[in-house]
Amino acid sequence: DCLVNVCWMCGGPGKPELRACSQCKQARYCSVLCQRQGWKAHKKYCRAP
Repeated sequence: DCLVNVCWMCGGPGKPELRACSQCKQARYCSVLCQRQGWKAHKKYCRAP
């Protein structure tokens, strides 16, 4: 749960508007850029419900 409050790509502090992974809803990103950059690594571990 502690990773919900930080960007999974850059580690930036959490904000209410963090973007969640559209598939698993677990990974959070502070921007579209971080989301795109983080997808390469995240897609290997993404577990959509």
